Amino acid sequence: MVCGSRDEQGFKTILVTRPTHPYMAGWWPPGHMLAWEHSHTHQIYHLMDCIGSDRMPEPSLLDGLKNQAVVEAMRQSIRDNSIGHFFPKREVNKMKLGMFTVMMSDQPLEKVLDLAVGYGMEAVEFGTGGFVGKAHCNPDELLSDRSKLQRLKAMVAERDLRISALSCHANPLHPDDHIGPVHAADLRKTVLLAEQLEVTRVIGFAGCPAGCETDKMPNWVHEPWPDWFPQMLQWQWREKLIPFWTDMVKLARQHQVKHFCFELHPGDMVYNPESLFRLRESVGQEICCNYDASNIEWQGIDTLAVIHELGETIKHVHAKDSKIYKRHSAINGTLDPKPYDDLKRSWNFRTVGWGHGLEYWNEFVMNLRMIGYDDVLSIEHEDCLMSAREGLGKAVQFLTPILMKEKPGPMTWA
Repeated sequence: MVCGSRDEQGFKTILVTRPTHPYMAGWWPPGHMLAWEHSHTHQIYHLMDCIGSDRMPEPSLLDGLKNQAVVEAMRQSIRDNSIGHFFPKREVNKMKLGMFTVMMSDQPLEKVLDLAVGYGMEAVEFGTGGFVGKAHCNPDELLSDRSKLQRLKAMVAERDLRISALSCHANPLHPDDHIGPVHAADLRKTVLLAEQLEVTRVIGFAGCPAGCETDKMPNWVHEPWPDWFPQMLQWQWREKLIPFWTDMVKLARQHQVKHFCFELHPGDMVYNPESLFRLRESVGQEICCNYDASNIEWQGIDTLAVIHELGETIKHVHAKDSKIYKRHSAINGTLDPKPYDDLKRSWNFRTVGWGHGLEYWNEFVMNLRMIGYDDVLSIEHEDCLMSAREGLGKAVQFLTPILMKEKPGPMTWA
């Protein structure tokens, strides 16, 4: 359809007769028309060629979906006798599914994004360094090459996705010169990249430093005795944690990053609401929470009730489950350093719905809405019993029916 005056609307016939047509050589000399039926032969040829060379077909099913959206816009325009476009806009303030793409770091980004679209997701979260790597979103490359940056933005936008957050799960306070400074640099570059991508949330850890200036390994204090433990803790906060994050908050303010969203994680200086609030009060309101209940339940925290305690500090959510195995925890407790693939662990990460049932997750979503969180639930996969693809699919299937996607209406019944 041509948008213009009434006389300009309509269709144009385009004859494919030029030798520049990619499949013209397979037919007759230029000047003879390729008709409707020939296009089906081209499609089959192209599909088989892509399968044989292990390439993604272009145009893809996603391109077909977009083409259909254009057709529907044309139909709507004809029905309305109007000129324009009719593309339903997605609401910004509604709960939506996303995925933390690190679970598929071994797959090309285009394939992962197409998978997200296929599952009906609306957001993606990229890893940008530290422990999680930067397979899909490398700050060094994107900050030094404008064309690569624009290509990434286009790949996300053309699929009607958005980037919910950049994630740099790291230990920027590690005393080893080959780890701490490297992670700190990754984090700073993540902030710079977030500004370029117009992303306001950076996910990660606060970090865990050594117990004193001469230590060579991080030291996580979780006991008040012997007496050197509280002494170490005081030194860590005063000399390492607060100074580092004071500087990072200044950097964030200079580059339009509104929230550092920490996962509350044992082994880190910020591992529960109390430690989160303490750092927030010390350095600024930019210190917030990426709420991942699976990391804190085994500490004995009520992961549903704590949503209300954390309240407005929750600026991003990871959808990941966990399960405590009482046959082991009743004997050995929940402090368990065994590998995650050891089936005798007292607790472990599970795919959403395989650690807690529907009643738990219904209340989880309901509590998020009660505190005013209507945003992304970003699926993270760390279940050693399932592949990433299977775990992701089961999580999507479980969560999709329980998300609250519409705003509450008027209480006409009251």
